[in-house]
Amino acid sequence: MNIKEYRQIAGAIQLFHVLIVFSMIVAILSIFFYEPLRFYSAIWLTLTYLLNKFYGGCPLTIEEYKLRELSGERIKRKKFVARVFKNCFNLNISDKSLNRGLTLFFFISLFVIILHLI
Repeated sequence: MNIKEYRQIAGAIQLFHVLIVFSMIVAILSIFFYEPLRFYSAIWLTLTYLLNKFYGGCPLTIEEYKLRELSGERIKRKKFVARVFKNCFNLNISDKSLNRGLTLFFFISLFVIILHLI
């Protein structure tokens, strides 16, 4: 592959990542406000959290960074959401803060799943 193809694939991964983050936002909102999807949203959030912990980070972010490095881009290794907030809103959010938020939503989701199964 050439440099242009690496960048195009990285861009496609980034677009797919935006869709995943959007689905997670919808899942978070539905846990609090929409009863019919509460259980499924909790499962989705729990699985994405566990996937992040298993891989040591989001697999999409890891692959995107590999492709961007192969294309010769210089990148700062930050979580995807932190990078979006920095680029779109000029807000610096630390990876540590994002991890705390994800952990909070994981425990809320786990609580919802346990309540549903009881």
